[in-house]
Amino acid sequence: LEKAFAGQSIQNPLEALSFMFTVDGVSRACTHQIVRTRLGASFMQHGGRDNDWRHRNWSMPEAMRRICDVIDRNPILIGEESPVINPVPLRKLVGQKDSLMGFIYDYIYRGRELYAALVDAGLAFQDARHVLHIGTETYIHENYNYLALKGLLANRLEHVNDWEINCVAQLMLREVKMKCFPI
Repeated sequence: LEKAFAGQSIQNPLEALSFMFTVDGVSRACTHQIVRTRLGASFMQHGGRDNDWRHRNWSMPEAMRRICDVIDRNPILIGEESPVINPVPLRKLVGQKDSLMGFIYDYIYRGRELYAALVDAGLAFQDARHVLHIGTETYIHENYNYLALKGLLANRLEHVNDWEINCVAQLMLREVKMKCFPI
């Protein structure tokens, strides 16, 4: 293994090393990115086909929080450091009286209400799930061999990636470093 890690022998022995993670509290959008790894990885995800999602939380991206802060706190403040390039569409949608944050939470809450009403009315979970927001939180169990994990981390630790998948990759790397120090 030491020679394989050092690149001095074939990499096949590294496929025998296995890493398992449970990632909870991430959005469906994040897990859709995680499962793109195919070779050397397997997944078991909380599915929407046969599970009740009425009580799952929703996650808001930090960039969206910053936009809400700028629009709600000071409607005139749009500068170089602001995440808002053109506030007009947001102000037009929300109106002068309401806050953008309140508008977003109302939108999410109404979607959850709709999902719950559909399920309560007897619609199957697998059909009702189509109204769930992509930001609805879920969990996933992941299993990687070393080479697959190395490839995942090489791709997902780039700061151009989505904030959530980048954060998950950082936490996975931290766990590996804490528990498998020689690697």
